[in-house]
Amino acid sequence: MSRTNETKKNGNTNAPAHHLPPQTKPPAASTTAPTALMQQTGNQAVGQATNTTDNAAPAYPDRSIGKAYTKYLYSPLHEAVLDKFGVGRRGLFRSKELNEFRDRLKKAARLQANTNISNQLDNHASLENKGVFEKKIVGMTANKEAYSLAKGSVNQVMATESDNIIEKLLPQEQVYEQLWATAETANNSSALERDIKQPQAKNIYGAVSKKAEQLLKQIEPIAVNEARSIVKGDKFIKGSVGDAMRQQQLTEATTTQVTDDNIAGQAIDKVINADTLESGLNKIRGIIDRVVPNDGDSASFECQLKIPFGQTGGYAFIAFEAEAEHDEGMNLGAQIGIGLGYDAKVIDVNAQFGMHVEAEATDTQAALNLISYGMYRYTNRIYPTVAEKLWGMGGKSGNTAQQEAEAWATAIEAKHLDDGDSSVQVGNFIQLALAIKSGIAEADIQLQGKLYTHYDKETISENTFGNFGDETEWSVLDAKAKMLSKYNTKGVKIGASGDISLDLGFGELQLSGEGELDWRNGGPESVELSFGISLPFNYGDDNADWIYIINKVYGPMMSLFTTMNRTIANKSQSQADANSHSKAQMQGAMIDAASDSSIFLPQFDEIGHQLVSATKTVDPETDEIEHMIKMSSSTALTFSFEYEFANQEKNEPSEWEVAAELSKVKNFEVDTGIFKFSVEKSKQLAKLGREKKEGNIATVKTLLGNKL
Repeated sequence: MSRTNETKKNGNTNAPAHHLPPQTKPPAASTTAPTALMQQTGNQAVGQATNTTDNAAPAYPDRSIGKAYTKYLYSPLHEAVLDKFGVGRRGLFRSKELNEFRDRLKKAARLQANTNISNQLDNHASLENKGVFEKKIVGMTANKEAYSLAKGSVNQVMATESDNIIEKLLPQEQVYEQLWATAETANNSSALERDIKQPQAKNIYGAVSKKAEQLLKQIEPIAVNEARSIVKGDKFIKGSVGDAMRQQQLTEATTTQVTDDNIAGQAIDKVINADTLESGLNKIRGIIDRVVPNDGDSASFECQLKIPFGQTGGYAFIAFEAEAEHDEGMNLGAQIGIGLGYDAKVIDVNAQFGMHVEAEATDTQAALNLISYGMYRYTNRIYPTVAEKLWGMGGKSGNTAQQEAEAWATAIEAKHLDDGDSSVQVGNFIQLALAIKSGIAEADIQLQGKLYTHYDKETISENTFGNFGDETEWSVLDAKAKMLSKYNTKGVKIGASGDISLDLGFGELQLSGEGELDWRNGGPESVELSFGISLPFNYGDDNADWIYIINKVYGPMMSLFTTMNRTIANKSQSQADANSHSKAQMQGAMIDAASDSSIFLPQFDEIGHQLVSATKTVDPETDEIEHMIKMSSSTALTFSFEYEFANQEKNEPSEWEVAAELSKVKNFEVDTGIFKFSVEKSKQLAKLGREKKEGNIATVKTLLGNKL
């Protein structure tokens, strides 16, 4: 039985196996135990009949001695010596010499663990298809895990040394002779001397326990001083110093213990199972895949917190916006800003400044990693030490924090930017917004300017002398981080958007438009324009019957067929390519289908009307009805134009698309005046247009999820 299992069996996780009582025969001194002692106490202790002879060990005294030895002598003595070795104590409560000694042991343990990790990684089956830097990240992260795990091996060596000290000062066999003699004396005492109210076995155990406590009192100061002698010198010898030879032996024992404990294997398995390069984003990935599971799906999220300046109408605010679009890949964007505004009831104007990041990638996981990559580059440009703390490992991998962070970024480049089409843009933005409210109309207008840095395979290679992804030399990681922090090839995006809502009496007419010009590398990169129109079904309002039919019958029916067709197509594709469509996306498609089906139920409409009506208020100044909660379902028609300018240097021709698109849009909004939260989800139902790609002009036709 192993030391750990044996000690647990006897009720003490610190006690080693070789200090436990023998199970078949006690030490030599006990062989003279009278048969009467065996018969009177042994059977009583175990609660069963036991046939004994002069050569057999009495059952209860043997167990009684073992229990008393462990509880009253070995365990407290072992813990006292471990405490002197610093086990369980923080560095603040240890001496300088003890901290230096333990630091040497931990350094040796971690170096050995790192060496073992490096050796095991070379032939690890799970890493065969990983890139160079992704393997390095696994190794570095395993080193970080081993940084903590190796401490356990150090403590195990201290526990073994504690056992050695105890055995040296108080050999187990001699202790058992003394305890056995005490048990015999207790058994042979006269009835008048024995406590007649207690069973005989308990009197024997009490006597043995007292003897063990006496031995502990005698030997503990000596044992503790033995430990002290190794670390900083004998307490009772003036000028004594630590035992350098024994310290070296313990250091060597520590490296052996690390290998025996397989710290390297434990650390590598933990890292691989956690998929460290991407694990932090997996939960967010699942949410996004469920919200926009199929091509043609998009969603946006907005959250705003206002801090009013008394009754002046002025306010400060914090805003966060995010959007996702699934269109033959995944496009993600987010921005966070702070601003000031003024609300004059009819007119609300505000301005905000902040940071934005946008990623275009093959799938959700890649896009999320590129978002993180962009934020790292942005942070490293402004606050390098913060970037090192957030994306590094604190130097625990055996490298500098900057190397750790840059190695992670380089692994992301190799995995998600190597296709040449994926990219990430990150920078600052400024935005002006104007909202106008009147009795029959509402208008929202926004002007936005973005200054950004564009990262893709080409720009990174150009600005780092070819050190992109797995082509990066480890020795230039620090220089690469500095080069990209000074990379100032900027892009500018100028955009404008507007929404107008008109109350027509029988329903609401919504008009929207937006445009954006992207200017990069001294010339125009692309331009986008769109115009949309819809007649939404608003819960809690009076809507014409034909508006209800469009938005609550035909719209959901088309959306349901679209979801079903895309789900079937994606399932077939998933059978051919296991990575083509995630489980979360399949779940998202099923949720969409259930939502489209439930909207036909009258109960669903009733719940929506009740929820919106319950939060209805009337403005005392304008007598206008306002809703704290707004829910709407609409079928929107959008006309769009996109144009990408030709790049003469790269010999790339211009590309463009003109299209009309029919979409099902669902909107949910909560606006308390102080806090605003809104979510919008759109599903493409049909699309008709013309496009030019790679010099070829073609017609684009999509109906209910099927390309025609």
